[in-house]
Amino acid sequence: MVDLAANGGEPGRAGGGASAPARRRGQLGPAAVRPGEHGQDAAGVHGAERVVAVEEAVDGVRTGAAAAPPASAAGRAGHLDQHQRETVFPLDIGFAARVLALCALPRRDPGDLRRYKRVNGPYRLVVVALGDQGLPWGSIPRLALAWLCTNVVRKRSRVVELGSSFERFFVELGYPVRTGGQRHRHLKIHVERLFSAAFYMDVDKWAGEDKWERNVEIWPVSKRVRLWTSRGGRTAGGWTVASIELSEPLYEAIIERPFPINLNAIKALRKSPLAIDLYLWLTFRMKGVRRPLRLSWAQLCKQFSETEGLAGAAAWDFARRMRVQLVRVVEVWPEVRIRFVRGGLLLMPSQHQVARRPVKA
Repeated sequence: MVDLAANGGEPGRAGGGASAPARRRGQLGPAAVRPGEHGQDAAGVHGAERVVAVEEAVDGVRTGAAAAPPASAAGRAGHLDQHQRETVFPLDIGFAARVLALCALPRRDPGDLRRYKRVNGPYRLVVVALGDQGLPWGSIPRLALAWLCTNVVRKRSRVVELGSSFERFFVELGYPVRTGGQRHRHLKIHVERLFSAAFYMDVDKWAGEDKWERNVEIWPVSKRVRLWTSRGGRTAGGWTVASIELSEPLYEAIIERPFPINLNAIKALRKSPLAIDLYLWLTFRMKGVRRPLRLSWAQLCKQFSETEGLAGAAAWDFARRMRVQLVRVVEVWPEVRIRFVRGGLLLMPSQHQVARRPVKA
């Protein structure tokens, strides 16, 4: 559930910029937010217009006006009861690594960059491209990481089988893939970029007596990868099953503190990397919320924006894009209780989407 109080002031500025519907308190109902193209945030350059559409839908719900039928399964879920929502988004329990909820991969194509850095409080994540393809970015690496983390936690093994073909693997990630063509090459390149990358995690830890320790860990994604030699997966010896052997450091980082997620939820959000990041962050963060917690848009922009020192109109536009994607997150996780308040976001104690269950070794 999302409640709309005052739909945010400009980051770093109290009040200002909220529309009339945004200032009226009430419950935020389902809104049909049409997702953007793969790998791009759904708000894109039209974030302001999309937020206006969301706020108009909110106002229509309050006044009793008939809402337009949602255009996606995520939108339809907002109109259903709990049992029907579980049919639209059946619970598929997966796992994600804690560090990837705190620091995310690039959302847009970084071009020729070979190094990407994200900072979140004491955590600093650096992603380095080790292969020829460049840095991993967009939704596909995020879905692949969630899939890998899930299989590692379930099987307690560094070696994960990827299946007999790229097509079957991408279906596992939630993509209905047509055999061959440009789309197939696009998906394949994203996976190869992820498997040939390395993570550098730099963490400041309290050592007592007014001292801090700086711990640096290096996590290559893979130690060994065996991929398909053709589109269908056929080799000279017949059919083969591709696999990846994770590096020991990354395996330990995943096993140490995984947290449960709904894989079907992030598959439904796959057209917006920002929506996936917000879902993972909320899933991790909400389990520790015992009383209402207010976060300013300035804080959220600092954590999620890919541009350092974002301020002014650019920061306000990014905050609008986050609000649009938060609406989409609530559509796949209706039990989460957040509220747009003046100048920020209020997190309230919520029912976790996935109950913790013992994992069989």
